[in-house]
Amino acid sequence: MAGVKGRSGGARANSGGKRAGAGRKPSPKVLLTATPAPQTDDADKAPVIEIPQDGEPASLAFLRSVMHHPDLDVRIRMEAAKTLAPYEATRKGDVGKRKDAADAAKKAGTGKFAPSLPPRTASVLPFPPQDSTERE
Repeated sequence: MAGVKGRSGGARANSGGKRAGAGRKPSPKVLLTATPAPQTDDADKAPVIEIPQDGEPASLAFLRSVMHHPDLDVRIRMEAAKTLAPYEATRKGDVGKRKDAADAAKKAGTGKFAPSLPPRTASVLPFPPQDSTERE
């Protein structure tokens, strides 16, 4: 019914509706099963990592202690060192855009393009009172 609110549009007669097999196919369900790690007698031989409490964040102290632990695998120690590296020392070029811009502005404001001095203003003082006797 054209012109009647709520009655126009929608499915038409004999339009077929939803076709079987149309649309995106559903992804197959994947079931993951976890297998427990085999128990070994090496649990008693696991290295003990002591974390010093010297005021720095615990994560950095842990990484530092892993990095310096002689009984751990070298690969684990290297990963700890790589993770800790940005916190130990900054790179030379790690200054920042704002600091670079401020330094460039200071450098540009010298020499020929230096701001000129403001005009000197002399304070205007009233003339000293003149005696009528001095004029004659």
